[in-house]
Formats: sequence, C-alpha cells, structure tokens
Amino acid sequence: MGTIYAFMAGVNAYPPHIATPLSGCVNDVGAARELLEERGGDGVEVRTVLDGAATVSAVEDGIRTFLGSAGAGDTALFWFSGHGSERVATGAELLVEATGLSQALVCVDGPLSDKRLGALLDEVAGRGAQVVAVLDCCYSGGATREDRIPADLTARWAPPRPEWPAPRDAAPAPGTARHLLLAASRLDQLSYEGWFDGRRHGMFTHALLDAARTAGPDATYRQVLAAADARVRRSGGRQQPVLFPETAEAADLPFLAGAGATAVGDHLLRCGPEGWEVDCGTVHGLRGGADAGGTEFGVIGDGRVVRARAVRTDRSLVEPVDWTPDPGRAYPVSPTALAAPPATVSVEGADDRLRAAVTSYATPLLQVVDSPEDFGDLHFRVVAAGGGTVEVLGRDGTRFVDPLRLGARPADRDGSPADATPSYDGRAVVDCLAHLTRWHRLRDLGSRPSLLDNQVR
Repeated sequence: MGTIYAFMAGVNAYPPHIATPLSGCVNDVGAARELLEERGGDGVEVRTVLDGAATVSAVEDGIRTFLGSAGAGDTALFWFSGHGSERVATGAELLVEATGLSQALVCVDGPLSDKRLGALLDEVAGRGAQVVAVLDCCYSGGATREDRIPADLTARWAPPRPEWPAPRDAAPAPGTARHLLLAASRLDQLSYEGWFDGRRHGMFTHALLDAARTAGPDATYRQVLAAADARVRRSGGRQQPVLFPETAEAADLPFLAGAGATAVGDHLLRCGPEGWEVDCGTVHGLRGGADAGGTEFGVIGDGRVVRARAVRTDRSLVEPVDWTPDPGRAYPVSPTALAAPPATVSVEGADDRLRAAVTSYATPLLQVVDSPEDFGDLHFRVVAAGGGTVEVLGRDGTRFVDPLRLGARPADRDGSPADATPSYDGRAVVDCLAHLTRWHRLRDLGSRPSLLDNQVR
C-alpha cells in the first residue's frame, strides 16, 4: 500500500464580512485525522490548515504542492469542512451547471470555485495518484429559503458577497473528472452541523467517519458512502450525501486505501428510515405492487438473503431471511430471484466452451435453454462468430449489438492442467445480455390505469 497524503482544511472563525462563524469544522478535521492515523499508521502524511490559515492561496498551494507529492500507488485526500456558497453562473459555466448556479468553497478570505478546485485535483491525479475529495459544506441556493431549521442545527452556507472576485478557470475542463468526490449534499440542498456525542460536527462528517469505523478497513468508498447516507436519513437529516462520479472505478476501491479488495455487488443493502432497503427498484426493471413477491437479493460472497416486501421507484424495502444484518454497515448484494420471468438464452457454438462461458456467471435475469419449446417471450441467441467473438441475436436473427469478444481465462482455474485448452471468459456476454434484459423490461413497463387513458389526442 502506498502513502496517504491528506490535506485538510477546516474553518470555524470566519470574519464577519465573509460569513457567519461555525463551530464544528475544526472538530471534523481532527476526527478525520484521527481515523486516518488509526488506519494508516506511519503510511499517512497529514497537513492541516485551520481557521485563519485556511486562505484561498493556502488551500490551492496545499493541493498543488503537498498533494502533488503523491504518485502512482499513493492516495491524495483533500478534506474541507466549512461554508459553501454559490452565485449565478455566467458564460461557459452555463454549459455544465444544471442549476444555473456556480458553487464554491468558502475559505477564510473568500471563495474557491468548484471548477478551480476540480482542475487542481485533476492535476494531482494526472501524476498517477488516486485522488479523493471529501467536502462537508453546502452547495445550495434555493434551499436557503427553508425557515424551519431545528435550533440545534446550523447550515454551512454563506451568501455570495458582491466584492468577491470572479472565479478563475471557470470554463469546464474537457473530459471526465479524474478524482472521486464525496459531498455532504446535493446541489440543491443545505448541509448542516450539530451536536453529536457531546461535540459539534458536520452531520455528514459524523456519519461518514462512524460508517467507516463500523464497516472496517476492507469497505469501499461506495459502501461507506451508502452507509453514511442511511445514517443521515435515519437521523432525520435534510441532506443527501453524494458520490461522484458514481460509476467511477475508484468508487469500488477500499476506503482511504484500506486493507484490500472486497466483494462488489450490483446494489447495496443498508438500513434506512423505513428499515432495511436495497437501492434497486422499478426504475431498474423490478416489478412493483402485488407483483413484487418473489424478488430476493443475496449478499455477495456468503449466500445470505433478503426478500423484498415492497418495491419503490428507486429502492426495495426488504426483510432479512434468517439472519440479522449490522445496521451500521452497507452490504454488497445482487438479485438472486425475480418476480419477472427470466429472459431465455440459447447458445450455438462449435464446442461446449461457449456454453460453459455463458453459464459460468449465474444471474436470475437469464436462463440458458436448449429446446425451442423452452424459449421465452424475450429470447436471445448467442452464436459463435469465429475469431473468439460471438453474436447476440434476437429470435429472428436481428443483431442487437456489435460482435462481442470472448476473453480467455487460464485453463487451470478450475484445476485442469496448465497446458489444457483455455476456457472462455463469458462475463462480457452475460453483462450484455443482462443489460438488454433490463432494457426490454423497462421498455415494456406499463403505467397504471388512469382516467386520462384514451383522452389525450
């Protein structure tokens, strides 16, 4: 494991002309540093800037020079706890700002725009380090109209000042962000700090660090963020933590360079405000309402099962079957049984290796069949095309996608001699078939009966 370089900024003591004071940000930095040093020992290098030292130039320089020391195999962490702000987007910003507003961190002497921050972090990532940013501040505007904030909570939001300079590097850089972001809230939400265990902390920081400790060193960023999100919602939090980019490969790496690889599933099981839930619902192709019965998810690697009791748009409420999960953890799961019938697959190849490649990755979305009598309403033909490629065809021979290449995996993977004919790795084919199945299920979803049916011309 490489070195963890952590540059951490926390601001409580804002000057009156910049923003209202906060009281939990320095505590956030201290608690995060404690976790890092527990996890990394001598392999952690930490630099902090607090209150008056956390100027825009100090933060920029810390990212550029200190985090810039990280190289391939290292982790570079930027942590910020303080106010966030926003202003009306202009020029090139309007091309990428979905809300029409441009966000910024509020350092002790003014704003550091998110575009500038992103450019600095991506510059560090360009040297080969894994770059992660944790931001516990507001990125909201319209949400500031809330007037019933509980007395013990403080919003980490500061209105923009007319004297603040226009941000540098406002135009978005081409390509996808090269760093992983764990943010306290969505763009249209406030983030809060309050009392937790006798100390002031950001609600997100407290939940994130607690989730990381409970999950252990092998949990991924995605799993820790999901568990933290569930904690925030269970406590009545008004903010929704965000992982971005959600599909980034780094999201499934161990949190802060933990112990090693861990199981990765299609979805996560976590304890939410309504009990145990899996982040898979009707939008993912599951049947809802009375048709939800029979849907089950299995925990990756150990066979434990949860069964759906209700399927919502974005998640399923589930009950564990003969086991008790830890409410502080998020578990990687995949569907093991579905209320909807599986798509059927016939394999047409010159030898048994193609069929073995497809059947080696079990999924309830697919059922391999041989006889035309067993073909389902949704049926795929997997046909050997030569040169280690296969075609995915419909029943009538329509090609769904370009030819897929079969990878080769070592022949001795299953204990066969090393000089035996290599078997095929069919993961890409199964992933493609599962994706096509979900797409067709979503396409064929019908709406509930409505009085407006047949009334629209």
